[in-house]
Amino acid sequence: MQLYAVIVFAFFNCVQANLIPLSCKDKKAFVNGHNLRRQKIARGEVPNQPAADDMKFIIWDDELAGKAAACASSWRISTTDPKRRFTIEEALIAWFDDEHKDYKYGPIVQRPANAPKIGHYTQMAWADTTHVGCAVSRFTEGRWTKHFVVCNYGPAGNILGYHPYKTAMANSKRRLICVNSDKCKRPYGSRC
Repeated sequence: MQLYAVIVFAFFNCVQANLIPLSCKDKKAFVNGHNLRRQKIARGEVPNQPAADDMKFIIWDDELAGKAAACASSWRISTTDPKRRFTIEEALIAWFDDEHKDYKYGPIVQRPANAPKIGHYTQMAWADTTHVGCAVSRFTEGRWTKHFVVCNYGPAGNILGYHPYKTAMANSKRRLICVNSDKCKRPYGSRC
């Protein structure tokens, strides 16, 4: 059985959302944003995090994107109102840049509900993850447009008791490992 992880970034208040079709530019933003951050981990450039020895290159997966789209179009969640414009980069910043500071490198453990969130960061940093598929939905409330972002990962990470990656020496200048060179040449899927 193959496991997949879902990461959610939500900005809306208990309403049904409309799915936004993703362009090739959007898919590239998701893939490149993930790989840029994974490369920083591999090189030891993320503050207070060790370098990674085994970080894989991520490619787009339409099947995972379809599962993310099903979730994004039907999800109902209540969160705070952001009162700002949305970009894909904003979701990646919230997941990675904002959470890594609360993660002390080590095996994944069950955390109390009131502990700072780290699961988005650790999934993005999960070395064995090689595929991502994302979706974005939106709705308008008053004069605010709110967005809901879901990314699905394969193979899934955040496995209790395991480290997200093997460590390497700092400033190792390591590159991401491409598991399938043909797919790494077209990392945005067959349509882009």
